[in-house]
Amino acid sequence: GSRAGCTFLTAMCLLDTTMGDNLLAMTTISGSSNGAAFYLGLKHNQCTIPQKKQGLIELNRKLYEKDYITHSLFKFLFTDPIASWVPFFNDRKNRNESLIAKENQAFNSIQNTCSSGNTNFLDNTWHETYSGNDIPIFIPVTYNVSLGQKAISSPYPLEGAQLSNFESIVDQKHPNITLGESVSLSEMFPIISASASIHGESYLDGGVYDNGAFETLNDIYSIVKEKRDSICADKKIILLSIENG
Repeated sequence: GSRAGCTFLTAMCLLDTTMGDNLLAMTTISGSSNGAAFYLGLKHNQCTIPQKKQGLIELNRKLYEKDYITHSLFKFLFTDPIASWVPFFNDRKNRNESLIAKENQAFNSIQNTCSSGNTNFLDNTWHETYSGNDIPIFIPVTYNVSLGQKAISSPYPLEGAQLSNFESIVDQKHPNITLGESVSLSEMFPIISASASIHGESYLDGGVYDNGAFETLNDIYSIVKEKRDSICADKKIILLSIENG
């Protein structure tokens, strides 16, 4: 997951220098959701996106030198069982909350590279982050185990085209969910991470449903194409798949 996030962050930083405001949307699964969140955090904090290779290496080192897996696995095998038996045990934060805290810590470690803005980007709700027509649109994908259905977080409603079946978390289930929580929902690798429950329904890593996020990408394309055809039919839509490998 960290490797996928590192790959995605690097690719997005490089694409940002060439595409700029032509970048409309990002659909992500699992670890790539983590990398996308860090990328957007840099943009929203008005950081200069590193353009040189050495700058990207240093940025990724600061964000991904953190060991998320050992901490979560230790809680799964030892801390969580003890906490369930000992009422006064002082570490009652579950594995998903711990993951969000670790990622916030990693992002805050690079805040000195930011000139201004809100350094607690991952703590923002979707409505605090997106207003009006802000882009790029960030759409992390998770999996609703209870419904056996894909679930997405999107700052804007996806409508107007023949779309795949999905549950919209931000619109219906949890309107005050933060970006960090949505990212955590997307990257909850089975067993190592705990499953999450929203309104009595359980969620797991989006890779359980569609490890490439291609279905959601196709939905975005369908919506954009419909709008493009009615406004400026000769403009091209470019779809990019960033693969971890």
